[in-house]
Amino acid sequence: MIKQGILMIKTTTFLKLLLLFCILSCSREPIPTPSNQPQGIQLPELKVNQVQPKATKAEVFVQLLEPGNLTVRSYGCLIHTSTDPDLSNNSNNLIRSGAMNTETQFSFSGLTDNTTYFVRGYIVTSVDTVYSSSYEFKTQPHWRLLSSPYPDGTVSNTATFTINNQIYVGGGFLNKTGFWQFNPVTETWTGEAAIIEPMRGLNGLVGFPINDIGYFGTGTYLSGGTFIHTKSFWSFSKPNGWQQMPDFPGEARAAAVGFGLMGMGFIGLGDIQTGKTRDFWGYNPSTNSWFSIPDFPGGDRTEALAFVIGDKAYVGFGVDQNNTGIPDLYEFDPAKLDNPWTKITGGATPPARRSGFVFVIGNSAYIGGGSGNPGDLWKFTPNASEKWVKFGNLPMGTLSFSTGVSLGDRGMVVGGRPQTNGGNLTSQCWIFNPE
Repeated sequence: MIKQGILMIKTTTFLKLLLLFCILSCSREPIPTPSNQPQGIQLPELKVNQVQPKATKAEVFVQLLEPGNLTVRSYGCLIHTSTDPDLSNNSNNLIRSGAMNTETQFSFSGLTDNTTYFVRGYIVTSVDTVYSSSYEFKTQPHWRLLSSPYPDGTVSNTATFTINNQIYVGGGFLNKTGFWQFNPVTETWTGEAAIIEPMRGLNGLVGFPINDIGYFGTGTYLSGGTFIHTKSFWSFSKPNGWQQMPDFPGEARAAAVGFGLMGMGFIGLGDIQTGKTRDFWGYNPSTNSWFSIPDFPGGDRTEALAFVIGDKAYVGFGVDQNNTGIPDLYEFDPAKLDNPWTKITGGATPPARRSGFVFVIGNSAYIGGGSGNPGDLWKFTPNASEKWVKFGNLPMGTLSFSTGVSLGDRGMVVGGRPQTNGGNLTSQCWIFNPE
């Protein structure tokens, strides 16, 4: 009897529970399925349209495809060497506030040359952060080989000047007679009138501009197995072509330095028949005459470097009477011709070199190459707290007897003897982009 009572109680309880389940199942409304996006919400859409890279900079253009209908808290652009930069992986972030324009330009700097990067645009809304697809690009190398070699073949010790934004290069070893114009926009060479006698075949000559006229002078040529130094001095302009000017008044020489500054020209240092010299001379085109100035205080010197930044010139490096390299630099002020020289001091100084190259970009000069150094490149900025900064090494290894050419925002190196060519002469031209 007791067992039957227990069984009836269990059966009754089970039936009650079953009846309650059926009632609840019939009367309960369906549970709604969660949605990822509330109805009526439209997220913005964007994409990276294009990237314009340089060596250490990049201009990124991000296009807004669909503005959406949410409140925009901020927007921006991310760049990183990883595939998908986002706000959580320490990407370089340029952030903006307010509404995004149809297309927005972002300028990145401090990048590494010849490196692959990824960029993404993004918008932070009141609901979520929206990213564009990742855009891959590669920064340019600082150095690149010009597709057009020097048209006069393998060469060294040429001279150059720039007039009316056109670069002219001529002369050079051995007995080169071509005179060529280089267009820095198209990066192409065109021929000009051949260098006339007695300048034909000169190498180790100097070139510089004064206003819209270029000047070539001094140098050496091979005659009967002997190198003969010269005092020749010529001007070139369009449409007048070559005009002979008064001879250089110092001793005939080669491997001197020359520069144009404040409406005058200056030539000094170099190899003379009895050795090396330290004298300096100025040329005034308004009187078509030469005048002497105080000697270079760094001593007898040849195969040195000279360049102009602003209203000052700078002369240094090269070798002395004992062919010992001198790692120094002097400032030349044409406003103080009675005492124009001041030695640059302080900070790190590049190693000594002879027959190196130099070109000027903006307010800085870039000095590199030359015999007796490992093929380095240094940046000199006269008004900076740290005047000398090592910029890296040359892609062609050691390089001597080449010619540096300033191209405005770039530099170029013409010919010379690069290590990558076994130290033999080359017709290669290299373009340098600091940014």
